[in-house]
Amino acid sequence: MDEQALFHEPVEDWDNEAAVLFSEIEDLSIDSPLSSNDRNVPSYETSTLNNDHFENIILKKLKGYVNICDSRIKYYRSFEGKQIYPLENHNQIQKWLLEKNTWKLVISLFSLKLEKNISFIPTISENSLSDIELSQIDEQPTDFSKVLKLFSLDHNLSEKSQIKSWLEETAPPFNSIETRVGYWPFTRKEYESCLRKNDLRSDLITQLDPDAPTRLQKRLAPEDLEYERFMLKSLYEFVRRGRLNDATMLCVNNGEPWRAASLRGGSFFYNSNIENNSIPKTSSISSFGNVNRKLWKEMCSALASDSKVDIYERALYGVLSGRLDEAFSVCETWEDRVWVEICAMIEKRIDEVITKTDGLFKPSPISGVNISEQQNKISLSLPEMFEKIKSDSSLEIKNSASNPFREIQVAIITKTFNEYITTLSNNLRCKDSSHFDPHLLRFLVHLILISREAGMPLDEYAGDTIISAYVQSLAKTPSHKALVAMYSSKLPGSIPNELYSEFLANCDSVIEARAVYIQLAEQYGLDTVSITKKTAVRILEKFSSTFNEDSVNKDPVFSKIDDPLLPSEISQIRAIEWLIFYQELYTYALVQVVSLARKFLINGRVNAAISLFNSLPDDFVQISWKKITVELNRVGSNNDLSIKLWGQTLRDLNLMSNSENQKIDSETENAESQIIEDSEVQLWPTAIISKSFDEYIQLVSLCDGINHFSNWESHMESKPSDSINLKVRELEWMRDAVFLTNETEEILKNRILNVDWLGASVSLIDRDNIQVDMRNFELRTLRQIYIPDTLFKLHTVLFNTNLIIPNNLSKSFDLVQLVSDNNKNISPELLLRTDKFPNGKMQTFVQMINQTCLELLKQSQETDSNNNGDKNPTNDPLRLFGL
Repeated sequence: MDEQALFHEPVEDWDNEAAVLFSEIEDLSIDSPLSSNDRNVPSYETSTLNNDHFENIILKKLKGYVNICDSRIKYYRSFEGKQIYPLENHNQIQKWLLEKNTWKLVISLFSLKLEKNISFIPTISENSLSDIELSQIDEQPTDFSKVLKLFSLDHNLSEKSQIKSWLEETAPPFNSIETRVGYWPFTRKEYESCLRKNDLRSDLITQLDPDAPTRLQKRLAPEDLEYERFMLKSLYEFVRRGRLNDATMLCVNNGEPWRAASLRGGSFFYNSNIENNSIPKTSSISSFGNVNRKLWKEMCSALASDSKVDIYERALYGVLSGRLDEAFSVCETWEDRVWVEICAMIEKRIDEVITKTDGLFKPSPISGVNISEQQNKISLSLPEMFEKIKSDSSLEIKNSASNPFREIQVAIITKTFNEYITTLSNNLRCKDSSHFDPHLLRFLVHLILISREAGMPLDEYAGDTIISAYVQSLAKTPSHKALVAMYSSKLPGSIPNELYSEFLANCDSVIEARAVYIQLAEQYGLDTVSITKKTAVRILEKFSSTFNEDSVNKDPVFSKIDDPLLPSEISQIRAIEWLIFYQELYTYALVQVVSLARKFLINGRVNAAISLFNSLPDDFVQISWKKITVELNRVGSNNDLSIKLWGQTLRDLNLMSNSENQKIDSETENAESQIIEDSEVQLWPTAIISKSFDEYIQLVSLCDGINHFSNWESHMESKPSDSINLKVRELEWMRDAVFLTNETEEILKNRILNVDWLGASVSLIDRDNIQVDMRNFELRTLRQIYIPDTLFKLHTVLFNTNLIIPNNLSKSFDLVQLVSDNNKNISPELLLRTDKFPNGKMQTFVQMINQTCLELLKQSQETDSNNNGDKNPTNDPLRLFGL
């Protein structure tokens, strides 16, 4: 059966496909590069993943996750996405954007750790100056090389820089102001117009240098003022996104090179001739950066603290100089707030180190310009920074901080992800997984798996709890059931077996679909033998019931063999079907089959017992069962063989046969040599298997007898009565009646009543075993129910066919001898008193025998009245058919 057809479900939510796409990337083989041909991953996922086969497999997975997020965002922004999800469209886009940004954060930090070979074990605290060997930095000749050396030594600073780059990369796009030709053209025109009219306005600037508005305390033309505001905002947004080059080019293109120079003043000084003394003096010297960077920072701070300057210009120079107050005033999002303080922390750290080292140039003294003190102090650590953001005055930023994805980002940045998943796992254990956002749960599972693959130390128990919750969530979604096996395989020990067996126990698909689930489990290396056993036991225990002595006094209502099965009976029969997927579990299934059949028959559900036996495969009965049963019957059940472990008995079977010079054909030898038995069953006493097989045969005999009796009864009621070919049809009916009668008599008498059915031969003896006691009790109950019933059925068959088979009347009377035979143990079952038969069933049997006696007397009288004449053989219709 086509696996895709089995698991194709109508997609109620388009994002259901996301779980499948993530699973396909998670399923990447570490030993071989990803191939879209054999992985069936959509092209937009595989295009990036296949770019570099030598790239780390973890980075390939992470980039694949980012691509999936991009495809989701693209869909929700499309016309179709807006039409199908008009109400939740915005929320879905935001959710996927946050997930995408989180994956990019992981990529950024993971790439840094790979590049610098940094351990994934979290450090206890931030690096201090004492942790850095200043001598290694001090020996660098220029500030630029000093900063590079600092970043190579201070891993925390490198991580902050990566976080800053991540915040800049993931910032939302913005529309920059268009460039224009000329410097303040509208102000120039207004001034020239006033000159021509000889009507100079007192509030309009009369000089066009950059400092004129501040120095003269006069205004620009409204158009230039508006453009200036938008330009300053664009410059800030460029810097916010790490696009300083674009900001400087905007200044240059707008005729403001001086502003471009002011933005570039923060570059650290570098000179190639100083860096490398071996370079000849005649060669070209590459030099850039600001020797007096400290003075530049002071001027930036002074400009940022000037309340008369536009707020975005103040924020721009505040960020460049490491100030917080001015930049905080323009922060609109949580990410903006984090970026501003990360920039300040990096700037502060660099200043601390550079100040402690000697340089080639003596910096110019500070100007002494009055700079206002900052109200917001730079945080000493990342955790402190995020705690401050939680109490931010902006309600939007404060609420954004509580978003689960941002909480995870904080946990990753502050290296507290382990604590985060520990808390979450505790909540999951207290609540059902349905209370959690499946989107977030899926994301966390893949983040945990990636972290484990990268060697990050995480709480195993917490991670397993979250993965288990995700597996349970997948099991409840029809379109995701095929993913359960893969994610179960990510768990350790016996957890996969428990989860997958729980999943299979709730699976009500046809057997072909269930076979696919088993194949998936095998594909991902799960212990399918153990899983199928647990699955069957789970289902059977769900419907288990306890019998007591009172149940014997209540005769069941027998079902007809063609009655429909109850849903609970179908589920229990399907439980047995899980066991017959593997031949090595046939012996284990044998014990479960007879136990379930006893339960059905005690409740009178003969149709369920017959369906159970019919569901078993043709090769269910094993040669080893037959051989050991024959051997035990030969040597006696009290022999040491009965207490020997089944595994040892299997190994000894061929030796036993050879020692006794028994002839074994090649087919039997091959079958025995290829026996594969479940390890648990091999530790069972041999008596359990042999007794269960005996019981199996006798229960099957009962079902065969009831089935034959039902067929006989139906046939007897279908005697032809119409006039068309009546004679021929009567003869055919009589022939079939004789055949069915003999078959039914054979089974009821010789396979049930004559063999001490479910008697001592199938009983187990273990005084301290409750299960054995319960089994023996159930066997006694079955005898008390079905021995009288079988006897009555046999009498009915024999008595009602005495006109067709005259000898059957005397046979029905001979049942008295059968009942009186103590070796058959039939009379005790007839004497048992029940609610329906307060005096026992012996009286019913006596009435049947009385009926037989009356019929015998009647036939004897008829014979005497016919002058004791023999029946004319030529008139006997049975002889016409050779019967």
